[in-house]
Amino acid sequence: MEKRQYVTELMGEELLQWKEGDRVVISTPTGSGKTTYVIQKLLKHAVSQKKHVVYYCNRKVLHDQFSMEAKKKIRET
Repeated sequence: MEKRQYVTELMGEELLQWKEGDRVVISTPTGSGKTTYVIQKLLKHAVSQKKHVVYYCNRKVLHDQFSMEAKKKIRET
């Protein structure tokens, strides 16, 4: 049985190599850690660089959850 890998493990610090104008789409299955990666890694980096993150949500519940977690993380930064 293959060990399940999450986005944070797969992407690591790759975001540090992204340049202005790059468009990055993370398209992986449900439960693979996309939201966790964005909140724990990408958002922290974006705030430190005074950049923005666009995060599309297809469900209101996910939008509300993401907004709450993102605001909490920004206050910690």
